Amino acid sequence: MNSAAPEQAQTPGYAAAIGEALGIPNISAHAPRPELGETPTRLVVWDVLGLRDIHATAGGAISLLQTERTGPDGITQVVIELTLTVDVEGVGPVEAVADWEPALTPGQEERCWREFVAVAELVKPQPPLGGHD
Repeated sequence: MNSAAPEQAQTPGYAAAIGEALGIPNISAHAPRPELGETPTRLVVWDVLGLRDIHATAGGAISLLQTERTGPDGITQVVIELTLTVDVEGVGPVEAVADWEPALTPGQEERCWREFVAVAELVKPQPPLGGHD
């Protein structure tokens, strides 16, 4: 399958196809944020729980990359970038990306645990959509 050119992916039809495949109905209202590395076919997701929800809808392949991010305050920290790649019919590969900081912060233990479980669910081998166990 051929990928759509980036300018094609910005059209309402392509945005609608991406939104439908990823389970994000209002994606047409979202303009890519280049400062975050977004393009019409690369979307930054708020957190790993949101990425897990997209994966549950769309399937796709997960990759992990340890990287550094520098925040607006100038502080650099190590994060794990999770990238979900979904082949969207008529568009081509679309990426949904979330950073994960697996650090236990006082008062955030429950959220850390939910994120850890979500990451474990994302990286375990998945049967193809519509497949049988």
